[in-house]
Amino acid sequence: MDIAIAARRESAGSSMQGGFGLSQGSGGRCKDLRPLRRHSQSLLKQLAVGVQAVMGEQNCSASLVSSGTIDLCWLSYSRAVANGLLGHFYDTFLVHPQIRDRFAGTTAATQHEALRHGLSSMLKFVEGDRMGCECLKRIRKSHSRAGLGVDPALYPLWSDSLFRALRRCDPLYDPQTEKAWRTVTELGLECLRSGY
Repeated sequence: MDIAIAARRESAGSSMQGGFGLSQGSGGRCKDLRPLRRHSQSLLKQLAVGVQAVMGEQNCSASLVSSGTIDLCWLSYSRAVANGLLGHFYDTFLVHPQIRDRFAGTTAATQHEALRHGLSSMLKFVEGDRMGCECLKRIRKSHSRAGLGVDPALYPLWSDSLFRALRRCDPLYDPQTEKAWRTVTELGLECLRSGY
């Protein structure tokens, strides 16, 4: 395993609290998305089955994707964060009034930290890490109707903003990297949708 990947994973693992940036939550909880355009319905069903299996009480250690897919995303994440990913994401995401209203009263630093933790949690969840799985369960619960009531119809705005920011901030971003990110984000978002 590449040293940069191992270092990024270790750094992310030490701070898995946070979320996708959709909440104003605090207190140490996980805070609170462009569906796959060209994937068939059968692939999406397979993804959903995989997420449901991993989110089951007994199984938080099964990787949902290949290590190559995860490695591409971790390396891309590291490059993009170093080039302003978090700020560029919010520059795009907050132009939507239905999103902007959810962030009234939050600071940019809080938003950036929530996104950093949420993306790390999603990557760790998809690679089968128990801590990532538990954090995504908390995010799923906080996003549910009983929690913040984050409508899954808003997730495409999140994922579109993420892909725009990744294209801008990762100098090595290419179709293979985008495919890896789309796989990872769809699995993470399916987890959140399943708890709405």
